[in-house]
This record gives sequence, structure tokens and C-alpha cells, in this order.
Amino acid sequence: MVFRDSVKIKAHYGPPLTISAITMPKLGKRKSHTQSVPSPLPITSKLDCEFCDELTDPATSRFRQIYGSTITSRLVDQEEGFVAMPTIGQLFKSSLLILPRQHIETMAQTPSALLDSLFTLLDRLERRLVSFGLPILFEHGAKCITKGGCGIHHAHFHLVPVPKPLGWPDVLPDEDAYRADTLVDALTRLQHSDEYVLFRDTYGHIAFLEITDDQARRRFPSQYFRRQLVQHFHRKQPWDWHEYNYQEPWLLEAVQWFGMNNK
Repeated sequence: MVFRDSVKIKAHYGPPLTISAITMPKLGKRKSHTQSVPSPLPITSKLDCEFCDELTDPATSRFRQIYGSTITSRLVDQEEGFVAMPTIGQLFKSSLLILPRQHIETMAQTPSALLDSLFTLLDRLERRLVSFGLPILFEHGAKCITKGGCGIHHAHFHLVPVPKPLGWPDVLPDEDAYRADTLVDALTRLQHSDEYVLFRDTYGHIAFLEITDDQARRRFPSQYFRRQLVQHFHRKQPWDWHEYNYQEPWLLEAVQWFGMNNK
């Protein structure tokens, strides 16, 4: 494996992070990130975006069509500018999405003024998810012009608790991958990218790769990381979230659990 960078691996904020195979440590004090990523152009909602539909006009959303007879919302936590909700297509119990309320296409476009809110939310959710496993974080960031990603061009992180330690080379085995010492570092370096894949493993190591042509896009197709997780952990569930057009018990349980433990 060839690395473009030789860096000291740290958590996405604070001091170096060490994760054992059984327990997660207490995380260090979070640093301020408000000057790390320049603000992009003003952001707005988009009428043909599935996430914007769910956040601004829930009655018309895919989620309401599937779950409306049981619950009206899957939001489980929020900070200024961001919300968290269980993923449709729960490969692992209590898998979450973290997304901005307003429409931006990749997390690398997050305005610098909102970074503290984003990391506050991630911090809190990761501490809760250790009840279910070892959290990993990933994104297939893709702007609409690329026609890449999962088909929803509204930025979102996946925060997924997995049952065993997982290193980024297990799911992103590419000699062209870059490493970053923090998420802010990775997002800064990707802010002008039209499409990329980013992964933070259970050890806090971060790797990313830009997708710049059709050949790379074929290597990293829609829902790439979900495919890899199904294969690596021998899951029986479909990797494609579109196939989950029914009410998933794990999603309903996650909404209830986070509601009861939302302190």
C-alpha cells in the first residue's frame, strides 16, 4: 500500500485516539474549527431533493410514505444547521445519517461557521453509538453534475456502529488513497472536489480518494461503502437502500432508543 502522506494519525478532533477491540475511550476536548474551511456560496433548499422533501415537506417524502402509519419523523438529534436520523437500509443496528438542513451537495462544502455544530453533533452521537458497536464514518460525496454517489446529491455522513474493528484498507484498498490526520483536514482538501469517497475507520484513521473520471467511477459505484460492508461482515441484508421499502424494526427501535436517551 502506497500512501501519499505520512502523518501522525489523530481523531477528527482533539488528541490522538486509541480504540480497543472492545471499548471506546473517552474523547479529548474538541478544538474549534470555525476558521478551517472557507465558506462556499450561499446554500438553499432544492425542490427535487429527497432529503429536502423530508425536512421541509415531510408529507410528500419517501420516509412518510413507508413509515407514516407508525411514526411521522425519524429525526433523533440536531445541532445548529444539522440533523441526525436512522438510515433507511439498516445494515447494522442504529446506523445513522448526519446531514445539513440546507441543501449542499457534499460535506466538504460545509460552511466554516457550521463546523463546530457538526462536530458537536458527531461527538455526542459517537458516544451514544458505542452501546451498539465501534463507530465508523463514511461519505461518498458527489455533486449532481457527476451523476455519481447514491443518487441523492444532498450531503450526508454515514455513522455506523460495526461489531468488530475495521481498518480503512479493508474497504478502500487503493494505492492512490490519501490519508488525513483529521476530518477537517480531509474536508479542506476536498472542498473543490466534484466527487470523492472518504472513510474513517474504528481506529480513527482517515483515508479519502477523489473520483475524477469514468474509470474511477466504475471502481467506486453507487453505495460503494455499503457494498463493501455487506461483503466484509457477511451481512444477509441487501446493500441497496432502495430495496428497503418496508418498515424496518431496527429503524423504529433506533428512533425510540435515541428518543429515550436524548440527554
